[in-house]
Amino acid sequence: MEPVEQLTDPRPHGRLAVWAEMKRSRTIRALATGLVCTVVYGGFEFHHFGVPDKLSLFGSTDTLSVFHYPLIWLLLSVMFFGAFYAMDAVRGHRVRGHRVAFCLSVLGTLLILVFYARPLVGKLTVPANDTATCSAPTKPTTNPVVIHYSTSGFCPVRVTVSSGTTVRFIAANGVSMRIDSDYAGLTQKQAGDEFSATMTNQGTFLYTDSASAGSSVRKFFDELLGQTETHQGVVKVVNAKSSHRP
Repeated sequence: MEPVEQLTDPRPHGRLAVWAEMKRSRTIRALATGLVCTVVYGGFEFHHFGVPDKLSLFGSTDTLSVFHYPLIWLLLSVMFFGAFYAMDAVRGHRVRGHRVAFCLSVLGTLLILVFYARPLVGKLTVPANDTATCSAPTKPTTNPVVIHYSTSGFCPVRVTVSSGTTVRFIAANGVSMRIDSDYAGLTQKQAGDEFSATMTNQGTFLYTDSASAGSSVRKFFDELLGQTETHQGVVKVVNAKSSHRP
């Protein structure tokens, strides 16, 4: 009887098999690459803008939305998945047989790269301390009181005025604004570059810019598209006599 030759399985086993499967899996490669890029971007973002005060659901002023980095990871992973699919199709000479999938993967990758990833990285080139140049007094004595608005937010953020004072919002050149508040007198019905409101009721009134206004669904999609810069301010209206007290 002739000896039976034992054939060895050339495929890797154990941890090597898991590693080989991970290398072959386009999804795992895309998720891993997207995660690495998200961590690197987060490090640069913290270095550029500083660490936020706290977490929030939709990213209010001086807070970080809980959706921010998961959404970056998700979209970057989708972008890399499309890129890896296209590269695998080219290297495997499968473009002709999968023309539709190849074109969709290339198109999706380019759309995310141009309209999401590129603007996201571009935010790191914007000066981070524009608001630090605001030296306007928090208790102005002029009437009307002028509050300037730009992409950096409101200046000053908090003002204390006496009842009957007119508050005038002026937007920077090329910037549109729409002031929104629970106080009807501070609600700007249409977007524009200037808005005035006479404060007759005493109290503390919070207002936001147009990016902060709207439903939770709109805020979620603003975060999804990277439009997370929301700003708010406070107008405190006091009695005319108390406003002159030291």
